[in-house]
Amino acid sequence: MMKTWTTLSATLNKALTVTGAMLLLMISTGIAVEILLRKIFNMTLGGMDELASYGFAIFTSLAFSVATIARANIRIDVVRALLPRRFRIALDLIAQTSLIGFVGFLTWRAILLVAASWSKGTTAITPLATPVAWPQTAWLAGLVIFLALLVAMFGLSVRALIRGNSAAFAALAAPVGEMDEILSDDQLHASTHPNNSQEA
Repeated sequence: MMKTWTTLSATLNKALTVTGAMLLLMISTGIAVEILLRKIFNMTLGGMDELASYGFAIFTSLAFSVATIARANIRIDVVRALLPRRFRIALDLIAQTSLIGFVGFLTWRAILLVAASWSKGTTAITPLATPVAWPQTAWLAGLVIFLALLVAMFGLSVRALIRGNSAAFAALAAPVGEMDEILSDDQLHASTHPNNSQEA
C-alpha cells in the first residue's frame, strides 16, 4: 500500500508542480509584457493585475497539496520532540484531524461561494468583467484536491498505526525532522551527482 501511495503521491506532486509552474510563468510573462508596453509604447493590456490575482489564488490552492506531500507545512515541534512516543503519535493525529477540519470547513464555504457565483452569473467589477465563477472553480478544485489528500493521508496513517508500521506512520503524519532533511539532501545530491555516489 505504501509503495502505491508513494508512486501516486509522486505523480500527483509532479503534476501539481508543473501546473503551478506554468501558472507562474504565464503570470510573470504577462506582467513583463505589461511593463514593457507601458514603458515603451505608453499602452496597457488591461486587466493584467486581475488575471494575475486569479492565477496566484489558483497557484496557492495547488501549492497546499504540494507542501503536504513533501511535509513542508510548518509545525512547531519543540515540545513534541521531548514527549514519549505515544504522546507524539497522539499529537500527530490531532494535527492531522485539526487540519482536515479546518480545510473541510474552508472547502465547504468555497463550494457555497462558487455555487452562488454560478447561479447569479456574478462578474468582476473590472474592465474585463470576468465571470468570477471560472477562476473560483479552478481555485475550488485545488482545495478539493488538498482535502482529499489530507483524508487519504490520515487514513493511511491510521492503517500504518494499526499495523505497527512506525516508519510508514512517521512518513505520513510526523513533521520532517533533522534526519529526514539530511537524508533528503543526500538523495538529492546522489540524483544530481550520480558519478560521485557510485564512486563512494
